[in-house]
Amino acid sequence: MAPPPNLNLTPPANTATQSSPNSTAPATTASDLLITTHVLDTTTSRPAVNLKCILKAMGGPSWEASTDDNGHITDWIPASGGTLKNFVDDWKANGAADSIAAFQLQFLTADYFGRDNTLYLGVQITIMAKKEEGHYHLPLLLGPNSYRTYRGA
Repeated sequence: MAPPPNLNLTPPANTATQSSPNSTAPATTASDLLITTHVLDTTTSRPAVNLKCILKAMGGPSWEASTDDNGHITDWIPASGGTLKNFVDDWKANGAADSIAAFQLQFLTADYFGRDNTLYLGVQITIMAKKEEGHYHLPLLLGPNSYRTYRGA
């Protein structure tokens, strides 16, 4: 999916970088996050536990996490680049420039349900985050052959 026209997707120039996805960089806590999620497995009516997720700043770094016992992402670990908190802090401090940033949240559903048990290899949600809005909570209701998402509180 192509980004909307006139959308600058360049990451901030002073975003910290790290060379290894196995870095010992501190995890970002839920209170620091721009984007959080909660996943419910509609086949069991229970939280989706240990569902792997990837969060990407379009044109910038990415982070990885797995849902906890309650189906929440409680921290994001850098996969490329620095911490999500540092990226967001740098972006928000960048004045009026880049007032919108595109992020893609990917859920690795085939790994969760098993490749033979689901229609979807993955579910991707791409959003345009606005600096002034602060926090985006993106719940996902997930089944092997369906999904639904919305902006939560």
